[in-house]
Amino acid sequence: MNELKSVIREIELCVKIGLPRPVVTKMRQNNLVEGVDWFYSARPKAVCYTEDGMAKMEKLISVEIPAEAPVVQKWLANGMIPKISANGLILTKGRPGWWTDEEAVVVGNAFANRKAIRVRWNEREVICRVKNAVGFAIGMVIPVRTYEHILVCARQPRAPGRW
Repeated sequence: MNELKSVIREIELCVKIGLPRPVVTKMRQNNLVEGVDWFYSARPKAVCYTEDGMAKMEKLISVEIPAEAPVVQKWLANGMIPKISANGLILTKGRPGWWTDEEAVVVGNAFANRKAIRVRWNEREVICRVKNAVGFAIGMVIPVRTYEHILVCARQPRAPGRW
Protein backbone atom coordinates (compact mmCIF):
# COMPACT_ATOMS: atom_id res chain seq x y z
CA MET A 1 0.00 0.00 0.00
CA ASN A 2 1.04 3.54 -0.52
CA GLU A 3 1.92 5.89 2.32
CA LEU A 4 -0.97 6.35 4.76
CA LYS A 5 -1.09 9.71 6.53
CA SER A 6 -3.76 8.91 9.09
CA VAL A 7 -6.14 6.05 9.54
CA ILE A 8 -8.97 5.42 11.96
CA ARG A 9 -10.66 2.17 12.91
CA GLU A 10 -14.34 1.75 12.16
CA ILE A 11 -15.26 1.26 15.82
CA GLU A 12 -13.60 4.60 16.70
CA LEU A 13 -15.33 6.30 13.78
CA CYS A 14 -18.72 5.11 15.05
CA VAL A 15 -18.03 6.74 18.43
CA LYS A 16 -16.97 10.00 16.77
CA ILE A 17 -20.01 10.35 14.55
CA GLY A 18 -22.54 8.85 16.95
CA LEU A 19 -23.98 6.21 14.61
CA PRO A 20 -24.35 2.51 15.40
CA ARG A 21 -21.77 0.25 13.81
CA PRO A 22 -24.21 -1.71 11.58
CA VAL A 23 -25.31 1.58 9.98
CA VAL A 24 -21.72 2.68 9.34
CA THR A 25 -20.84 -0.79 7.98
CA LYS A 26 -23.76 -0.68 5.53
CA MET A 27 -22.75 2.82 4.39
CA ARG A 28 -19.17 1.60 3.87
CA GLN A 29 -20.26 -1.44 1.86
CA ASN A 30 -22.57 0.60 -0.39
CA ASN A 31 -20.52 3.75 -0.96
CA LEU A 32 -16.79 3.26 -0.31
CA VAL A 33 -14.08 1.40 -2.25
CA GLU A 34 -11.90 -1.19 -0.53
CA GLY A 35 -8.19 -0.43 -0.82
CA VAL A 36 -8.79 3.26 -1.56
CA ASP A 37 -11.18 4.44 1.15
CA TRP A 38 -10.80 1.59 3.65
CA PHE A 39 -8.83 -1.61 4.24
CA TYR A 40 -8.61 -4.54 6.62
CA SER A 41 -5.90 -4.36 9.26
CA ALA A 42 -4.47 -7.71 10.38
CA ARG A 43 -3.34 -6.79 13.89
CA PRO A 44 -5.54 -5.78 15.54
CA LYS A 45 -8.14 -7.25 13.23
CA ALA A 46 -10.19 -4.22 12.22
CA VAL A 47 -11.58 -2.17 9.36
CA CYS A 48 -9.56 1.04 8.98
CA TYR A 49 -10.55 4.17 7.06
CA THR A 50 -8.10 6.36 5.14
CA GLU A 51 -8.34 10.14 4.86
CA ASP A 52 -10.20 9.77 1.55
CA GLY A 53 -12.66 7.42 3.22
CA MET A 54 -13.19 9.87 6.08
CA ALA A 55 -13.88 12.67 3.58
CA LYS A 56 -16.42 10.54 1.72
CA MET A 57 -18.07 9.52 4.99
CA GLU A 58 -18.37 13.20 5.98
CA LYS A 59 -20.19 13.88 2.70
CA LEU A 60 -22.50 10.90 3.22
CA ILE A 61 -23.64 11.93 6.69
CA SER A 62 -23.32 15.68 5.94
CA VAL A 63 -21.57 16.31 9.25
CA GLU A 64 -17.91 17.12 9.82
CA ILE A 65 -16.16 14.34 11.73
CA PRO A 66 -14.38 15.74 14.80
CA ALA A 67 -10.61 15.30 15.05
CA GLU A 68 -10.64 13.94 18.60
CA ALA A 69 -12.97 11.21 19.82
CA PRO A 70 -15.09 12.04 22.88
CA VAL A 71 -14.14 10.41 26.15
CA VAL A 72 -16.24 7.26 26.35
CA GLN A 73 -17.29 6.16 29.79
CA LYS A 74 -19.88 3.55 30.63
CA TRP A 75 -22.75 5.89 29.67
CA LEU A 76 -22.89 9.31 28.05
CA ALA A 77 -25.53 11.73 29.25
CA ASN A 78 -28.36 12.13 26.73
CA GLY A 79 -27.36 15.77 26.23
CA MET A 80 -23.78 14.81 25.29
CA ILE A 81 -24.76 12.34 22.54
CA PRO A 82 -24.39 13.97 19.11
CA LYS A 83 -27.64 14.47 17.22
CA ILE A 84 -27.02 13.97 13.51
CA SER A 85 -29.16 13.01 10.58
CA ALA A 86 -28.77 9.52 9.15
CA ASN A 87 -30.90 8.42 6.21
CA GLY A 88 -33.44 11.12 7.04
CA LEU A 89 -33.71 10.15 10.73
CA ILE A 90 -32.60 12.33 13.61
CA LEU A 91 -31.01 10.46 16.49
CA THR A 92 -32.47 12.10 19.58
CA LYS A 93 -32.00 9.50 22.32
CA GLY A 94 -28.83 7.85 23.46
CA ARG A 95 -30.38 5.11 25.53
CA PRO A 96 -33.11 2.59 24.80
CA GLY A 97 -36.70 3.64 25.40
CA TRP A 98 -37.07 1.32 28.38
CA TRP A 99 -34.14 2.95 30.26
CA THR A 100 -35.28 5.10 33.17
CA ASP A 101 -33.69 8.22 34.59
CA GLU A 102 -32.89 6.50 37.88
CA GLU A 103 -29.94 4.12 38.00
CA ALA A 104 -28.54 1.77 40.61
CA VAL A 105 -25.35 -0.28 40.88
CA VAL A 106 -25.61 -3.99 41.72
CA VAL A 107 -23.76 -4.80 44.96
CA GLY A 108 -24.92 -8.36 45.64
CA ASN A 109 -26.89 -11.01 43.79
CA ALA A 110 -26.31 -14.26 45.70
CA PHE A 111 -29.36 -14.60 47.92
CA ALA A 112 -31.56 -17.62 48.59
CA ASN A 113 -34.40 -15.56 47.12
CA ARG A 114 -33.57 -15.30 43.40
CA LYS A 115 -36.15 -12.53 43.00
CA ALA A 116 -34.06 -9.96 44.88
CA ILE A 117 -30.67 -8.28 44.52
CA ARG A 118 -28.86 -5.70 46.65
CA VAL A 119 -28.14 -2.38 44.90
CA ARG A 120 -26.53 0.95 45.78
CA TRP A 121 -29.16 3.60 45.08
CA ASN A 122 -29.22 7.21 46.33
CA GLU A 123 -26.07 6.68 48.44
CA ARG A 124 -27.51 3.70 50.33
CA GLU A 125 -27.78 -0.03 49.83
CA VAL A 126 -31.31 -1.37 49.35
CA ILE A 127 -33.04 -4.49 48.06
CA CYS A 128 -34.31 -4.36 44.47
CA ARG A 129 -36.93 -6.75 43.12
CA VAL A 130 -36.14 -8.58 39.86
CA LYS A 131 -37.59 -11.51 37.87
CA ASN A 132 -34.41 -13.59 38.19
CA ALA A 133 -31.13 -12.52 39.80
CA VAL A 134 -28.96 -14.83 37.67
CA GLY A 135 -28.37 -12.27 34.88
CA PHE A 136 -27.19 -9.45 37.14
CA ALA A 137 -23.44 -9.03 37.66
CA ILE A 138 -21.87 -7.19 40.57
CA GLY A 139 -20.94 -3.65 39.51
CA MET A 140 -23.55 -3.59 36.74
CA VAL A 141 -25.48 -0.32 36.29
CA ILE A 142 -29.21 -1.02 36.03
CA PRO A 143 -32.30 1.12 35.40
CA VAL A 144 -34.74 1.11 38.33
CA ARG A 145 -38.27 2.27 39.04
CA THR A 146 -39.91 3.01 42.35
CA TYR A 147 -43.43 2.04 43.31
CA GLU A 148 -44.12 3.76 46.63
CA HIS A 149 -41.48 2.15 48.90
CA ILE A 150 -40.55 -0.74 46.55
CA LEU A 151 -37.56 -0.57 44.19
CA VAL A 152 -37.95 -2.63 40.99
CA CYS A 153 -35.50 -3.23 38.14
CA ALA A 154 -36.89 -1.81 34.89
CA ARG A 155 -35.69 -4.71 32.72
CA GLN A 156 -33.89 -8.05 32.87
CA PRO A 157 -30.47 -8.39 31.19
CA ARG A 158 -30.50 -10.38 27.93
CA ALA A 159 -27.43 -12.35 29.09
CA PRO A 160 -25.48 -12.44 32.37
CA GLY A 161 -24.01 -8.96 32.83
CA ARG A 162 -25.23 -7.59 29.47
CA TRP A 163 -28.13 -5.51 28.22
